[in-house]
Formats: sequence, structure tokens, C-alpha cells
Amino acid sequence: MRLEAATPLFSGPNWDYTGLRRVYDAVERIALDELGLDVYPVQVEVITSEQMLDAYASVGLPLMYRHWSFGKRFAGMDCVIRLEEGGGAHN
Repeated sequence: MRLEAATPLFSGPNWDYTGLRRVYDAVERIALDELGLDVYPVQVEVITSEQMLDAYASVGLPLMYRHWSFGKRFAGMDCVIRLEEGGGAHN
């Protein structure tokens, strides 16, 4: 089945596994049938924006990009606030 270019695969900012599967299948079909590429399995995990920010801010962002330092600072402050609210080992 070939999708028409005018048929959107998704709409809106929210994703679910069904929508992700639909997009993955369409991309895989194009990669195999039209581009002749090899396709490898993909593992998808849906996480919160805070988890994504924490993952990027702690290990995945270069230090020299100023706008990314805001996320690093947010993640650090969020950790301190959680510890002060009683989540730390000192309580």
C-alpha cells in the first residue's frame, strides 16, 4: 500500500505506540521499497519531557551551547528541589 503525500501520518503533538508504529511502518516501506536501504529493529520508549531533558542535560549536550545550558541548569535545580522536599538520603 502506497500512501499519498497529502495523507498525514500523524497530527498534533501527542504520540502513542499505535501512531509511532504507523509512522515507522511507512518509513520502513519507503526505505526498503523506494530507497533500497537496509532496515534494522528500533526500540522506542515513551518518556516524559523531564526525563528527556534530564537525559540530554546530564550526558548528551555540549557545554559550549548557551541555550542548552538552561536545560542543564533546570535539571540541576530540579534535583536539588526534590532532595530538599524530602527525597534525599539525609531524611
